[in-house]
Amino acid sequence: MGSIGDIFGRRPTLLLGLVLNSIAGFSAALTPNVVFLCFCRFISGLGIGSILSSLVPLAAETSPPSKRGFYITAVSSSWTVGSMFVAVLGLFMFGSGKDELEQNWRIFIALCALPCFIGGVMVYLYVPESPRYLALQHRYEDAANVANHVARSMGYTGVSLGSNEVEKQFNPSLAYTGGGSSYPSSRSKVKRCCSMEYIKHQTRIAMRNIFQLYSTNNNSGSEFQLRDATLYLQCIWFALSFGSGLNTWMNTIFKEVLGVDDIYLHALFYSLANIPGVIAAGIFMDRIGRKPLLVSSMALSSLCLYLFAYLLSPYSIRVLSKPAIDFGVIICACFFHAFLVVSWCAVNVITTEVFPTKVRTLGLGLCASFARFGAMLCQYVNGSYMQNDDPMYLLVITSSTLLFGAVLAFLKIGKDKTQEDLSDFINQRPNMSSIDYPMERSGDRRSGDPHVELV
Repeated sequence: MGSIGDIFGRRPTLLLGLVLNSIAGFSAALTPNVVFLCFCRFISGLGIGSILSSLVPLAAETSPPSKRGFYITAVSSSWTVGSMFVAVLGLFMFGSGKDELEQNWRIFIALCALPCFIGGVMVYLYVPESPRYLALQHRYEDAANVANHVARSMGYTGVSLGSNEVEKQFNPSLAYTGGGSSYPSSRSKVKRCCSMEYIKHQTRIAMRNIFQLYSTNNNSGSEFQLRDATLYLQCIWFALSFGSGLNTWMNTIFKEVLGVDDIYLHALFYSLANIPGVIAAGIFMDRIGRKPLLVSSMALSSLCLYLFAYLLSPYSIRVLSKPAIDFGVIICACFFHAFLVVSWCAVNVITTEVFPTKVRTLGLGLCASFARFGAMLCQYVNGSYMQNDDPMYLLVITSSTLLFGAVLAFLKIGKDKTQEDLSDFINQRPNMSSIDYPMERSGDRRSGDPHVELV
């Protein structure tokens, strides 16, 4: 789904994902059998892929460099709000010994799909297309209008950006022109999207871009290589997704270790641990940088799981009291969840900034799809250990996976783009200028404009 965002735009891809999720959710609530339910979940997965690959790039491409990390973190925190919403909903509908599971699960699924529907309406009404994407499509006037609109909404009162300035930065004769094509307008695309010739043409472009992301040399003499970054980021996403898979089993662990009866209440407490994680990510993302935050949060989440496993070891059971173990387990689990959220926010920002605009949703989609393998694998691993009533080894394996991701990020991820502009072309060198939005012009900076920068 990532390549769709680079062809049709971030906003249409995001809307497509929200619509698919809404339809799949409401249809699943009316499902007559388990086969149709699985089909609805498959469609929902396509929608999630569309949202994952377009939401963060859209936020990054409409944010100022000085606050880009904060705004991407704010967007990423929507997953936290969603998890708390589901936890509260589950507690209200199924908790406290309620016996209406037979009737309530359909209502539960429908209510879980409702935020996607509301989000789709809000995106359609209020969210513009990425100005960088529009400029790459040679829609320079539209790009300038969107950039000026976002600038004014942030309080900028200086000189507006002109379409000729955008064209100067994105003119193919002044920048890289390979790995893509001259794009028609959006209306023309809609009319031609069902033709076999158009589908084949866009498929060739997508495959060419994928090849360039994985190739040893993107172009002869290029100083900006994406192969290593793509492979290393995919491994980090895999490790994080494997670690996140533990969330599925956390209620089971609570029930077996702590002997809790109301797992929905503990699920709510567990999800609330996301809040300090999101706040910490928002505060430090643009201050200490993406890479230090990613490495430290993954290492600390690994440490929390190791301490969690230690509390379940035979030695701890012999020397510690049951209340002390229960308290330690809850603290370790909550801190693990908080640090994990920080890691996800940091890796979202890093991944979005590494890939240039021309293939940003494609690159993010490749990382997210590779992460799904980690999510699926962890369910088999976790399930096998939980089946043997041995969560300690499950925690150790997950902790080791997260530690591997932290070490890989520390050794292989280069300098991040904190406070720097985004790149737009596959072979664009780091010192190559990109689009100058209204609030980041050197003239405005020299004049002491008090307002923040825009993208």
